[in-house]
Amino acid sequence: MFKNNKIKRYLSSLLAAIAVVCSIGVSMFAYGSDDIAINSTNFKDDVWRGLVEEYLDPDGNGYLSLSERSGVTLIDVSGFLEAKYGESTYVEIADLTGIEYFTALKTLRVGGIGLETLNVYPLVALTSLTCQGNYLTSLNLLGNEELVELNCAANHIKGLQLALNTKLKKLVCHSNEIKSIDLSKNTLLETLSIFQNELSTLDLSNNTLLSSLNCSNNHLKTLDLSANPLVGEIIEEAIGNQTVEATANYSAEDGSIYVDYAIPNPSRVVSTSIDSVEEVDGGTVFVKGYRGSSFVTYDPEAFLDGIIYYYDVNLEGAENMSVRVNVTRDFFVVRYYDSAKLTNKLGEEIVNGGDSAVFELESIPQCKLFIQWSENLSNITEDIQTYAIWKDDHNIQVSSFEDGVVHIGCSKGCGLDEEYTFADSMNAKTGDETYVSVLDMNSDGIINAKDFAMLIKAL
Repeated sequence: MFKNNKIKRYLSSLLAAIAVVCSIGVSMFAYGSDDIAINSTNFKDDVWRGLVEEYLDPDGNGYLSLSERSGVTLIDVSGFLEAKYGESTYVEIADLTGIEYFTALKTLRVGGIGLETLNVYPLVALTSLTCQGNYLTSLNLLGNEELVELNCAANHIKGLQLALNTKLKKLVCHSNEIKSIDLSKNTLLETLSIFQNELSTLDLSNNTLLSSLNCSNNHLKTLDLSANPLVGEIIEEAIGNQTVEATANYSAEDGSIYVDYAIPNPSRVVSTSIDSVEEVDGGTVFVKGYRGSSFVTYDPEAFLDGIIYYYDVNLEGAENMSVRVNVTRDFFVVRYYDSAKLTNKLGEEIVNGGDSAVFELESIPQCKLFIQWSENLSNITEDIQTYAIWKDDHNIQVSSFEDGVVHIGCSKGCGLDEEYTFADSMNAKTGDETYVSVLDMNSDGIINAKDFAMLIKAL
């Protein structure tokens, strides 16, 4: 169609130029064959894009050339934010889109900047990643086989796949929501900080170079450090305070409370909070609270705040690991007291949920009549403290009547001794402040001369 090749080449160049102009704002602005435009398409977050412009585009032309990108081996976004906005800044970056263009990166620091997602998969040269204190729920590290150090603590990460990160030496991932982790391929691992997660097991048998460990505040039943001699004299605070859940049952047959709970290698249970010493045939016997497959006690007070056991982690010089068993139950303890002060306990009983409590008083205080317990004891659904409500039950009699003064006492021997001047109660009726029932000899509701005469006759 075009016979003149110069015109053809000119039109082709013109059309290409128009196409580039039309692509501005909707796709990568190709300033050069390998240049990356610093725009909202390639760097979505406004704050992040501003940092790239200020700190990572040395010629300030609005594009990142291949040479500019390939020369960047360290990016400290956290440091950039502090330098630009001050150390106490609350400026956050939710999206780090564009970081994938810096494929020569070896060190990336993006801790505490507000990230919700982070894509480091393309950063194949990365050896150190710090992204702690963000809002990350996942982290894909399958493309980062050169990674040596990882700090992703204080996020919401539920799992880490580290099978390909075989060069990893330092892993700091505490304060997340990690339920399980496989470290069998990370044989070079030296430092592991994984406390305050949701781990129920932790296998460190392949991590023989491990020299620093903190795995406390998880849900570990057991821990074996026999393959990790370099961790040395590890203290309980670094491995303990584990919490697990179990259900307690009550046996009405023998009155025992038992918690079925299987612990691997039960012989390594050193002690429990429900261990006891009992008197047997004039001597004392130590009774273990853990009986090989369950915890057993006869004292309901012993487990109400949970059961703690200490587990030998199988490493010389290491302290024992503490595990708290939080106990759920469908039975409750009713405690009985003799007064509202709740100081003198009369007894207690265990009641299955929904049943009624029944307690028989072995003795009743002198000159008292039991009326009822202070709490409703039917349909028990919680632990209860209750006290007896009494009323006086004296056998009051007039002991003497001289010079108008009446002495009364209790024939049951409780020591009651009172005196009243009859004239003070003369003509008093039931309900009056001066009415004394014992002076109303004929029980007609009024104290008068008839009662006076009856008193004289009676004595």
